[in-house]
Amino acid sequence: MSNDLLNLIPLRVINPRSHAMTGTVYNFEMEVAQTTCLKRKVKHEQLQAKPCKLKKGGKKFLSKIEGYVKPWNKTEKVTIKDLHEVFVVR
Repeated sequence: MSNDLLNLIPLRVINPRSHAMTGTVYNFEMEVAQTTCLKRKVKHEQLQAKPCKLKKGGKKFLSKIEGYVKPWNKTEKVTIKDLHEVFVVR
């Protein structure tokens, strides 16, 4: 997702929308921010078991995400379309 040394956590979902095709496509933006946890010490898979605190004065990013779900054949695909820094956490 990013080359940042710190893990990022979601803060809020912005402008969610969906439409049905041969499955459901979800598009939304998500605001994420740096945590106090280094990626090399807390892997992505461990984040739920080892929650990280929001880094005071850390960077915030805006990510554009597309999700595709076809539940009848257990298909799920998530694509991160864009990630860019927006402002500093106060």
